[in-house]
Amino acid sequence: MKTRPTGKTVAKDQPFSILHILSDEVRLKIVRILAENGELCARDILTHFPITQPTLSHHMNVLLENHIVKARKSGRWVFYRVDSDALRMLISYLTKLLATADDTLSESSHEEEVPARREKRSRVPSRKITEEAIPALLREIPPVDSHSSPESPMAEETKDKKKKDKKKDKKKKKNKKK
Repeated sequence: MKTRPTGKTVAKDQPFSILHILSDEVRLKIVRILAENGELCARDILTHFPITQPTLSHHMNVLLENHIVKARKSGRWVFYRVDSDALRMLISYLTKLLATADDTLSESSHEEEVPARREKRSRVPSRKITEEAIPALLREIPPVDSHSSPESPMAEETKDKKKKDKKKDKKKKKNKKK
C-alpha cells in the first residue's frame, strides 16, 4: 500500500486507485496535456493552469507516486511524461468491465418484457477502446482554462494572492531597514 500526500492509502497499480487519482479534474487535465505533448517540464505544464507552482508540484507528486506519470531529470529541469503502462492497465480494466456489463445486459434481455408504462431505453452501441483511440479520448476532455482568462475565479484568486504576497514582502523589507 502507498500513502499519498493527501493521507489516503491506495493500492499500488490497481485500476481503481488510478481512477481515484484521475477523479481530480486538474490531474486528469495534466495527463491529457502530457499525452498530447509528449514530455513537458513543470513550467510548461503550469502555463495551462491557473494554479501556483506548489499546487502543481503536489499534483505531480501524487501522479508520480501512483505511477501514472514518469519523470526524467535533466540538469535543473524535471521532464514529465505519461506512463503508458498505467493507461493500458486502466483501459484493459474498463474494457473488461464493459464486456461484463454487455454480457449482463444480453442475459437480462431474454427475461420478461417490461410493463408498457415504462419506456424502453435504447442501448447505445459500445465502442472498443484501442491504443490508437487513447489520444482521441483524451482530447474529449474539455480544455483547461488559461490562467490569463478574466472569467476564471481561480485566476482571480491567484492574482489576489500574489498581490497580498507582494504587499507582505514590501512590509518585511521596510521593517528590516528600520
